[in-house]
Amino acid sequence: MSDAVVDGAKFEYLESLLSSYDANKIRCLARLPTDACLTTNFDRSIFDAYALEKNLSPREYSYADSVFKRAAWDNNLFVARIHGAIEAAETCVLTTRQFDEIVLNEHYVNVLRQYFVRENIVFLGFSFYDPAIQSVIREFQKSFGPAAPGRHLAILPRGSASDLIIDAAKLNIKVVEYDSADDHKEFWDALNSYKPKLLSGSSSFSRTFGLTRFYLAACYARANLNTTRTALRQSVLEGFVSAHLQSAHPAALSVDEIAEKIRRNIGIGTSEVSGLVSESLSALRRDGLCKKVESDSAPEKFEWIGELVDIDSPMNAVARLANGIVHRASIQENWKIDPTLTPTIHGVVQHMILRRGWDLGAAFAMGRPPEEVAIQSLVDQSATTLPAFDRERLTRILTLMLRNPTQDESKALGELGRMSFALEMAFHSPKSILLHEAVLPRGAYVDSSILLPAIVFGHPYHGVYHDTFQKLREAATNATFDFSLMVTRPYLNEVISHKNLAIAYHREAGSKFLDVLSNDVAYHGAANVNVFLGSYAILQERDPSLNFGEFLASYAPYKTEDNLRGWLENNHFKVVETSKNNRYAKMYGQLEVAYANKLERGKQPILIEHDALQIARLEDDILRGRRYLLVTADKNLHKKLSDSEFDVVRDSLLSHVALVQLVDLLIGGISESAGATDLMWSTRISTRTQSIAAFLTSKSLSRYDAATAMCMPTLVEQFSDKVVEELGDQGADLESDDALKRTRAFQQLGVLADRYFERMSLEIDKINNKINN
Repeated sequence: MSDAVVDGAKFEYLESLLSSYDANKIRCLARLPTDACLTTNFDRSIFDAYALEKNLSPREYSYADSVFKRAAWDNNLFVARIHGAIEAAETCVLTTRQFDEIVLNEHYVNVLRQYFVRENIVFLGFSFYDPAIQSVIREFQKSFGPAAPGRHLAILPRGSASDLIIDAAKLNIKVVEYDSADDHKEFWDALNSYKPKLLSGSSSFSRTFGLTRFYLAACYARANLNTTRTALRQSVLEGFVSAHLQSAHPAALSVDEIAEKIRRNIGIGTSEVSGLVSESLSALRRDGLCKKVESDSAPEKFEWIGELVDIDSPMNAVARLANGIVHRASIQENWKIDPTLTPTIHGVVQHMILRRGWDLGAAFAMGRPPEEVAIQSLVDQSATTLPAFDRERLTRILTLMLRNPTQDESKALGELGRMSFALEMAFHSPKSILLHEAVLPRGAYVDSSILLPAIVFGHPYHGVYHDTFQKLREAATNATFDFSLMVTRPYLNEVISHKNLAIAYHREAGSKFLDVLSNDVAYHGAANVNVFLGSYAILQERDPSLNFGEFLASYAPYKTEDNLRGWLENNHFKVVETSKNNRYAKMYGQLEVAYANKLERGKQPILIEHDALQIARLEDDILRGRRYLLVTADKNLHKKLSDSEFDVVRDSLLSHVALVQLVDLLIGGISESAGATDLMWSTRISTRTQSIAAFLTSKSLSRYDAATAMCMPTLVEQFSDKVVEELGDQGADLESDDALKRTRAFQQLGVLADRYFERMSLEIDKINNKINN
């Protein structure tokens, strides 16, 4: 459509053209075995076709929507109208100018890149003369050129222009032609005759990890050779280069040849990446991993001389985790895993690593905290050859490994998790991640979910948050701008209230405080209890002489909000005032409605007020042109804002994990720690019985001997249901926020645990007697 046509006329014409349709005519399209539909159409006919055929509603994405970028990561069935939607006619891409502009939109390009590189696309129902399709094809040609990745199919009417078919072939798009007579009858008859097949044992997660597998080993090896925790983007780039040098060994490659190989895989121009390849080669040469081949001919070529990494064999860290599983199986389940199952165990670990990288990347891109690791699903997907009973045992083993990893397991999980995440980000958003186009914020607000762990020494996340904030300040100084770490005044009230809850817990537990707290931490994890209590539990384990009063006096000396404000300002935080203006009132009302069913347990009205004040303040800053973020670990707040009309602040909301990842990607310097690993690999147990079983198992492992291993699995299974039943009969609430109720509940759990160990002691005596006799 011509740029000369006025917008009003365009929109009126479109609306009249698309106001009615018969979705039954395209119902056969919804029957095809596809995971997603990317359409250049503007209407809703394909949505209605899915509703008629499958009685479901696909997720919706549309170009120019703030959430359009999420389409690149969505594993559920969705429809993406990549050139706009008729409901918002002003977003529809119609003119030559608009088609030229759309390819400059990073999110648009990333969505196309993702599916072109990592999926098989079927092009249906269009002509290559269609300007919209020509725009897509041109973008593919620009990004990938000849020998593009992927294998695709286009079903076209016979007689399509030969030059367009040649262009399609260059992009690995196979063209199948049909007779277009009788209004494309052959095409529609073929689609209508298709019968879906049920695939047994298939996974709903269809994404391919081929590229990640190819690069992960080399990137992991490169990251581990660096003596300091450099920016992940640097390790990824150097890993890309080393992977291609090793793949070509003993042949040598030039800068342009390496850049071309990378371009084909991730879709950024050779000229854009060549400089980065040269920098990476310099670093690899400096570390003695490659050398320049002496030759009189141009261009210069480089040869790999370091140790070759076998991309098809398990990485050292994967092998360490697999060995840990075998060892835990023997202790935890009395299960002697047959050596013939070693490849299966390696496959489970590798799938877990690759899938977690995807999930972390998806959460980062979508601006939400990552979901907990779904261990049962991972095991079912990757260990299909194991019997159901063994898959259940493997699920329990992995659950306990992620909840309570050894130091070596934590290190391996942290290394592999961060690198798998970085690779997924590089594949999905290469310009932002690899070409320095991502921009650091000028300031960040933190709510109490971040502030508390950040300021209380000893907490599992204290170190990783400290490093993150410190690196942001250093980066800002180097870039000659100020970075402000801010907290709004209302959240100070939450910190003081949280401290008072810890004091009440200590008072109610009395002389049994340490035992009660030990059970609470063993059951929930130190990161999932009151911040002051969890931090103290960790420090007291290191120094048994430390009492709770001394801990508070040393690490939380503030008693009032004014005390706390001064303490925060002395520790690089800026306390910001808020006001109850008209925008606050509107936001409070919207959040109050969103949280209506959670007022009994969860978001109390005073906490909703604090969040509304913070969001109103952030919106004001954004409208004033300040590049500020709000960092929160509150999953409910993320969800409520994404589901509401807070368009201005939605993209400025960042999860705690995402902030750490952003700094790790672009700056580096985040220290290796159990807390950093826990942020990436948090897991949740679904039932009370499973939680009690994990608690008893964890307690048992601390007293481990050979006899314990023999009787523990049976006893844990027997006692878990009994403990849950007795706690229920006593009305014990292990999740209560009330200090008295919670301490009493864990005292009761402690009594039941003692009975378990008494029974275990009897069983161990029986075993030892048999052995001695």
